Amino acid sequence: MYETSLSKEARVETLIDRENGMWKSELVRQVFLPHEANIICGIALSASLPVDKLVWALTVNGHFSVRSAYKLAREMGLRANSGELSDGTRLKSLRFHSFMDVLWFVMMEEQWEQSRVEKVLMIAWAIWTNRNECKHKGVKKTNQGLLQWSLDYLGEYHACSMDPGGSTPSVVVDWTHTPPPPFRPPNRHKINVDDAVFKAQKATSVGVLIRDAEGTLIGACSKRIMAPLGAIEVEAKAIESGL
Repeated sequence: MYETSLSKEARVETLIDRENGMWKSELVRQVFLPHEANIICGIALSASLPVDKLVWALTVNGHFSVRSAYKLAREMGLRANSGELSDGTRLKSLRFHSFMDVLWFVMMEEQWEQSRVEKVLMIAWAIWTNRNECKHKGVKKTNQGLLQWSLDYLGEYHACSMDPGGSTPSVVVDWTHTPPPPFRPPNRHKINVDDAVFKAQKATSVGVLIRDAEGTLIGACSKRIMAPLGAIEVEAKAIESGL
Protein backbone atom coordinates (compact mmCIF):
# COMPACT_ATOMS: atom_id res chain seq x y z
CA MET A 1 0.00 0.00 0.00
CA TYR A 2 1.15 3.53 -0.79
CA GLU A 3 0.78 6.64 1.27
CA THR A 4 -2.29 8.66 0.38
CA SER A 5 -0.64 12.08 0.45
CA LEU A 6 2.51 13.50 -1.08
CA SER A 7 4.93 15.90 0.53
CA LYS A 8 5.60 19.33 -0.96
CA GLU A 9 9.04 18.16 -2.07
CA ALA A 10 7.61 15.16 -3.98
CA ARG A 11 8.59 14.79 -7.62
CA VAL A 12 7.26 12.80 -10.53
CA GLU A 13 9.63 9.97 -9.72
CA THR A 14 7.64 9.47 -6.50
CA LEU A 15 4.78 8.15 -8.67
CA ILE A 16 7.00 5.71 -10.62
CA ASP A 17 7.89 2.16 -9.66
CA ARG A 18 11.51 2.16 -10.88
CA GLU A 19 12.03 -1.55 -10.22
CA ASN A 20 9.17 -2.60 -12.49
CA GLY A 21 9.35 0.41 -14.84
CA MET A 22 5.71 1.37 -14.43
CA TRP A 23 3.46 3.91 -12.72
CA LYS A 24 2.34 3.38 -9.15
CA SER A 25 -1.26 3.31 -10.36
CA GLU A 26 -2.82 2.95 -6.91
CA LEU A 27 -0.93 5.98 -5.59
CA VAL A 28 -1.75 8.01 -8.70
CA ARG A 29 -5.47 7.25 -8.32
CA GLN A 30 -5.38 8.14 -4.62
CA VAL A 31 -3.75 11.52 -5.21
CA PHE A 32 -5.38 12.69 -8.45
CA LEU A 33 -8.92 12.89 -9.79
CA PRO A 34 -10.07 9.88 -11.85
CA HIS A 35 -9.75 11.56 -15.24
CA GLU A 36 -6.34 12.97 -14.30
CA ALA A 37 -5.17 9.57 -13.08
CA ASN A 38 -6.22 7.95 -16.35
CA ILE A 39 -4.19 10.48 -18.33
CA ILE A 40 -1.11 10.07 -16.13
CA CYS A 41 -1.20 6.28 -16.20
CA GLY A 42 -1.59 6.43 -19.97
CA ILE A 43 1.75 8.24 -20.42
CA ALA A 44 4.41 5.84 -21.65
CA LEU A 45 7.53 5.71 -19.49
CA SER A 46 11.07 5.71 -20.83
CA ALA A 47 12.81 2.35 -20.72
CA SER A 48 15.92 3.99 -19.22
CA LEU A 49 13.94 5.88 -16.52
CA PRO A 50 16.25 8.95 -16.41
CA VAL A 51 16.60 11.00 -13.24
CA ASP A 52 14.16 13.91 -12.76
CA LYS A 53 15.40 17.32 -13.83
CA LEU A 54 14.01 20.82 -14.25
CA VAL A 55 12.80 21.62 -17.78
CA TRP A 56 11.91 25.08 -19.16
CA ALA A 57 8.79 24.55 -21.29
CA LEU A 58 9.26 27.67 -23.46
CA THR A 59 12.36 26.46 -25.30
CA VAL A 60 12.91 23.50 -27.58
CA ASN A 61 15.85 22.07 -25.65
CA GLY A 62 14.24 22.66 -22.25
CA HIS A 63 16.96 25.08 -21.10
CA PHE A 64 16.07 28.46 -19.65
CA SER A 65 16.86 31.57 -21.71
CA VAL A 66 16.42 35.26 -20.97
CA ARG A 67 14.83 35.77 -24.38
CA SER A 68 12.05 33.26 -23.71
CA ALA A 69 11.45 34.72 -20.25
CA TYR A 70 11.18 38.24 -21.73
CA LYS A 71 8.66 36.97 -24.28
CA LEU A 72 6.60 35.35 -21.54
CA ALA A 73 6.66 38.49 -19.39
CA ARG A 74 5.62 40.61 -22.37
CA GLU A 75 2.66 38.35 -23.16
CA MET A 76 1.60 38.30 -19.52
CA GLY A 77 1.79 42.10 -19.42
CA LEU A 78 -0.35 42.38 -22.54
CA ARG A 79 -2.98 40.08 -21.08
CA ALA A 80 -3.00 42.02 -17.83
CA ASN A 81 -3.45 45.35 -19.62
CA SER A 82 -5.87 44.15 -22.30
CA GLY A 83 -8.73 46.12 -20.77
CA GLU A 84 -6.85 49.39 -21.25
CA LEU A 85 -5.96 48.86 -24.92
CA SER A 86 -9.05 49.45 -27.03
CA ASP A 87 -7.56 51.54 -29.85
CA GLY A 88 -5.97 48.65 -31.76
CA THR A 89 -2.66 48.64 -29.87
CA ARG A 90 -3.28 45.12 -28.64
CA LEU A 91 -4.04 43.97 -32.17
CA LYS A 92 -0.61 45.22 -33.32
CA SER A 93 1.22 43.35 -30.57
CA LEU A 94 -0.36 39.93 -31.12
CA ARG A 95 0.41 37.30 -33.72
CA PHE A 96 -2.29 35.43 -35.65
CA HIS A 97 -2.09 32.28 -37.76
CA SER A 98 -4.71 33.37 -40.30
CA PHE A 99 -6.96 36.28 -41.21
CA MET A 100 -9.93 34.39 -39.76
CA ASP A 101 -8.17 34.53 -36.39
CA VAL A 102 -7.96 38.31 -36.75
CA LEU A 103 -11.69 38.54 -37.50
CA TRP A 104 -12.54 36.33 -34.54
CA PHE A 105 -10.37 38.46 -32.27
CA VAL A 106 -11.83 41.85 -33.28
CA MET A 107 -15.44 40.64 -33.45
CA MET A 108 -15.73 38.18 -30.57
CA GLU A 109 -13.02 39.17 -28.08
CA GLU A 110 -12.64 42.90 -28.64
CA GLN A 111 -16.25 43.30 -29.91
CA TRP A 112 -15.47 46.08 -32.33
CA GLU A 113 -18.38 47.98 -33.85
CA GLN A 114 -19.42 47.17 -37.40
CA SER A 115 -17.75 50.20 -39.00
CA ARG A 116 -14.31 49.21 -37.69
CA VAL A 117 -14.72 45.59 -38.80
CA GLU A 118 -15.72 46.81 -42.27
CA LYS A 119 -12.50 48.81 -42.48
CA VAL A 120 -10.43 45.76 -41.49
CA LEU A 121 -12.10 43.67 -44.18
CA MET A 122 -11.72 46.37 -46.82
CA ILE A 123 -8.04 47.01 -46.07
CA ALA A 124 -7.31 43.26 -46.14
CA TRP A 125 -9.08 42.99 -49.50
CA ALA A 126 -7.07 45.94 -50.86
CA ILE A 127 -3.77 44.36 -49.75
CA TRP A 128 -4.69 41.03 -51.36
CA THR A 129 -5.82 42.72 -54.58
CA ASN A 130 -2.63 44.77 -54.90
CA ARG A 131 -0.57 41.68 -54.15
CA ASN A 132 -2.19 39.90 -57.11
CA GLU A 133 -1.63 42.96 -59.28
CA CYS A 134 2.07 42.93 -58.40
CA LYS A 135 2.33 39.24 -59.31
CA HIS A 136 0.98 40.12 -62.76
CA LYS A 137 3.41 43.02 -63.28
CA GLY A 138 1.11 45.64 -61.83
CA VAL A 139 2.06 48.70 -59.78
CA LYS A 140 2.73 48.27 -56.07
CA LYS A 141 0.83 50.82 -53.99
CA THR A 142 2.29 52.49 -50.93
CA ASN A 143 0.87 51.79 -47.48
CA GLN A 144 -0.83 55.17 -47.41
CA GLY A 145 -2.11 54.65 -50.93
CA LEU A 146 -3.60 51.26 -50.07
CA LEU A 147 -5.26 52.68 -46.97
CA GLN A 148 -6.75 55.64 -48.81
CA TRP A 149 -7.90 53.51 -51.74
CA SER A 150 -9.65 50.94 -49.53
CA LEU A 151 -11.40 53.58 -47.41
CA ASP A 152 -12.52 55.50 -50.51
CA TYR A 153 -13.86 52.29 -52.00
CA LEU A 154 -15.75 51.55 -48.79
CA GLY A 155 -17.17 55.07 -48.78
CA GLU A 156 -18.38 54.66 -52.37
CA TYR A 157 -20.05 51.40 -51.44
CA HIS A 158 -21.92 53.02 -48.56
CA ALA A 159 -22.94 55.94 -50.77
CA CYS A 160 -24.38 53.57 -53.39
CA SER A 161 -26.16 51.52 -50.72
CA MET A 162 -28.00 54.53 -49.29
CA ASP A 163 -31.54 55.34 -50.51
CA PRO A 164 -31.38 59.06 -51.53
CA GLY A 165 -35.13 59.54 -51.72
CA GLY A 166 -36.13 57.63 -48.66
CA SER A 167 -38.36 54.61 -48.71
CA THR A 168 -41.03 54.41 -51.41
CA PRO A 169 -44.50 53.51 -50.17
CA SER A 170 -45.74 50.22 -51.46
CA VAL A 171 -48.57 50.24 -53.99
CA VAL A 172 -51.17 47.49 -54.09
CA VAL A 173 -51.85 46.45 -57.68
CA ASP A 174 -54.82 44.31 -58.62
CA TRP A 175 -53.80 41.51 -60.95
CA THR A 176 -56.09 39.18 -62.80
CA HIS A 177 -54.74 36.04 -64.39
CA THR A 178 -55.76 35.58 -68.01
CA PRO A 179 -54.98 32.12 -69.34
CA PRO A 180 -53.09 32.11 -72.63
CA PRO A 181 -54.87 30.90 -75.75
CA PRO A 182 -54.43 27.25 -76.66
CA PHE A 183 -51.33 26.50 -78.64
CA ARG A 184 -51.85 26.08 -82.33
CA PRO A 185 -48.84 24.95 -84.30
CA PRO A 186 -48.05 27.03 -87.40
CA ASN A 187 -48.98 25.70 -90.82
CA ARG A 188 -45.50 24.43 -91.66
CA HIS A 189 -43.98 21.20 -92.93
CA LYS A 190 -40.71 19.47 -92.24
CA ILE A 191 -38.88 17.51 -94.93
CA ASN A 192 -36.42 14.77 -93.99
CA VAL A 193 -34.24 13.28 -96.74
CA ASP A 194 -31.64 10.54 -96.88
CA ASP A 195 -29.57 8.85 -99.54
CA ALA A 196 -27.48 5.80 -100.30
CA VAL A 197 -24.69 5.07 -102.79
CA PHE A 198 -24.21 1.66 -104.47
CA LYS A 199 -20.77 1.81 -106.05
CA ALA A 200 -20.83 -1.73 -107.44
CA GLN A 201 -24.11 -1.08 -109.29
CA LYS A 202 -23.13 2.47 -110.22
CA ALA A 203 -26.44 3.68 -108.80
CA THR A 204 -27.86 5.74 -105.94
CA SER A 205 -31.18 6.06 -104.15
CA VAL A 206 -32.91 8.79 -102.16
CA GLY A 207 -35.77 8.77 -99.63
CA VAL A 208 -38.09 11.56 -98.51
CA LEU A 209 -40.44 11.99 -95.49
CA ILE A 210 -42.74 15.00 -95.07
CA ARG A 211 -44.50 15.81 -91.74
CA ASP A 212 -46.63 18.74 -90.61
CA ALA A 213 -46.17 20.84 -87.42
CA GLU A 214 -48.06 18.24 -85.34
CA GLY A 215 -45.83 15.42 -86.57
CA THR A 216 -48.42 13.83 -88.82
CA LEU A 217 -47.02 12.09 -91.89
CA ILE A 218 -48.02 13.99 -95.01
CA GLY A 219 -46.09 12.11 -97.66
CA ALA A 220 -43.15 9.80 -98.35
CA CYS A 221 -41.28 8.56 -101.38
CA SER A 222 -38.13 6.79 -102.46
CA LYS A 223 -36.39 6.84 -105.82
CA ARG A 224 -33.57 4.98 -107.48
CA ILE A 225 -31.16 6.93 -109.68
CA MET A 226 -29.10 4.91 -112.18
CA ALA A 227 -26.02 7.15 -112.18
CA PRO A 228 -22.59 6.94 -110.46
CA LEU A 229 -23.04 10.08 -108.37
CA GLY A 230 -20.75 11.16 -105.55
CA ALA A 231 -21.80 11.86 -101.96
CA ILE A 232 -22.34 15.59 -102.51
CA GLU A 233 -24.28 15.10 -105.75
CA VAL A 234 -26.61 12.47 -104.29
CA GLU A 235 -27.30 14.71 -101.26
CA ALA A 236 -28.32 17.49 -103.63
CA LYS A 237 -30.58 15.06 -105.56
CA ALA A 238 -32.22 13.99 -102.28
CA ILE A 239 -33.00 17.57 -101.35
CA GLU A 240 -34.29 18.24 -104.86
CA SER A 241 -36.61 15.25 -104.65
CA GLY A 242 -37.91 16.39 -101.28
CA LEU A 243 -38.71 19.83 -102.55
